[in-house]
Amino acid sequence: TWPQRMFNIPLLVPIPEALLEGGAERLEITIYGTSSEGMDLHPFYFGPEAVLAPAHAARFFAGPGLARFALGMMAVLAATLLLAWSFRPRDKEYLWLGLACVVIMPTLVLYGFGRPLTGYTFWTMITALSPAIYALFLLLFLRSLLKLSIVWPVRLYTCALLGAMGLILALPPDYTFILSIWSNVVFTAPMSLMILLVMWLNRRIMAPVDLLVLWGSQSVAIALGIYALYLHIHPAPTRSMHLFHLMPLVMSLACIWQILSRLLRSLRQYEALNASLSRTIAEKTNELEDSFAKLAH
Repeated sequence: TWPQRMFNIPLLVPIPEALLEGGAERLEITIYGTSSEGMDLHPFYFGPEAVLAPAHAARFFAGPGLARFALGMMAVLAATLLLAWSFRPRDKEYLWLGLACVVIMPTLVLYGFGRPLTGYTFWTMITALSPAIYALFLLLFLRSLLKLSIVWPVRLYTCALLGAMGLILALPPDYTFILSIWSNVVFTAPMSLMILLVMWLNRRIMAPVDLLVLWGSQSVAIALGIYALYLHIHPAPTRSMHLFHLMPLVMSLACIWQILSRLLRSLRQYEALNASLSRTIAEKTNELEDSFAKLAH
């Protein structure tokens, strides 16, 4: 069986007092993992449980706690958006955003539980490359939302991503992790920057508030992605707190805002049209009443 990845899950291990009564003690720690990924021992501390328990609780909440919350939220959002698309199949933005919520779930399972759900090669590839697929669906969501014609970048990115996945599956497991991580460097990072470029080039057809929300969220998502790659690639990172599990929350809420904002604008336009029709009907009614009054005299 493949070992768990505990890089995002803090542990609080109580030591019975009876073991500490003999004076000097020696602590032996054995780390299990795959040599191709590298194995790290994060900082650990000794002290009274009353002192360490609050720090452990805070770290657990910020790490696996928020990852599990994001996982549940992605499941709810995916079900809601795909259900909405089933009733409005022409609105593809519901489909793309719902699929984006689905594909990011394996990464959130990794960050929230650290347990593999399938074999090593497939699970490592999926958890590492799901952000790349997520970025693709975000671009498709933006294309549908803004009614853009973006064809060749989507096809080129899709072919490159499928080629990388095929290469990972074909090579021995020793290359799985490093190829998956560097595929994000080569594919996901440029695609994320391209999404920012698409927003900027089409800023005139977006409401200022919508552009600010989506641009800011995408910028935060890119920063979290770069930070995650740094933690995975650097042999001795200065920090060990992972934050990438916050990215789906930030981006999904921003995209939901775009949909709600468009619906609110449509509602305001409908109300304005309704008010205009009411005024026109009132004016025509007055004109007819005046005409009938003149005919009566």
